[in-house]
Amino acid sequence: MNLIDNYFFDRFTNSPSFQNIYLRKRIDHYKSIVNILMELKIKSALDVGCAYGVLVDLCNKAGIDTFGYDLPIDSLIAYHDHLPFSKGKFIYGSANDDIFKTAYINNSQGLILLDTLRHIINPNNLLHYHFEFVVIKEVCNNYYIRKQRKTFTADYKIYTPLDCCRLFYNYDAHIIFPSKYLFKIKRPSIFSLKIINAFFPTYTLILKKKLFQN
Repeated sequence: MNLIDNYFFDRFTNSPSFQNIYLRKRIDHYKSIVNILMELKIKSALDVGCAYGVLVDLCNKAGIDTFGYDLPIDSLIAYHDHLPFSKGKFIYGSANDDIFKTAYINNSQGLILLDTLRHIINPNNLLHYHFEFVVIKEVCNNYYIRKQRKTFTADYKIYTPLDCCRLFYNYDAHIIFPSKYLFKIKRPSIFSLKIINAFFPTYTLILKKKLFQN
C-alpha cells in the first residue's frame, strides 16, 4: 500500500472522530448530491472513495443505480453488508488501481469524486472512460493544502475548479456550487471559476461530457 492508503486504513480503523465524519456529519452534503443527481436525471453512478457507503445507499434508495468503491477495510466492508438498499454494490481496491474498468462495464452515467480526486496518483486514467457527468467535491483552501502536504507528500495536490476543467478536457463545466451550496452557477465562465476558487474554501463542480468532439 502507498502512504495515502495506509493513512485511511488507520483512520477508518482507529479513529472514531474520523469515522463520525462519514457516518453523520456529511449526511446533509450527501443529500445535496442526491438532489443534484436527480436534477440531472442521472440513472446510474459510481462513487469512488465511498467510505461507509452512506451516499451510495441514499442514491439507491432514490432509484439511482449506484456502486461504491473504496479500500478493503474491515470496518467499511462490515458496514456495507448491512446497508438496506446497496447490498452487493461495493467494489474494493485502491483509488490508484485500474478501478474504472468496473464503471465502464456497468456503463455508469455519472462518476462521483468527493474529496477523492486528490488521492488518485494518475488522474489522467479517468479520461479513458465515458461518463456523461462527473461530480467533483474538492477543497481549495490554502491552509488545508499545506496541512495535507505535511500529512502525505510534497506532491499532494488539491484540484481547483480550473484544474478540474483542464484535467477533464473532454467535458464542459456545467454547474458549480460554492461551499455549503449557498448558490449555483450554471455553465460557469472561467471568471466565475476563479472567483469561487479565490473566495470559497470548498466547491462542488459538475462536469458534462461535450456533445461534439474532434
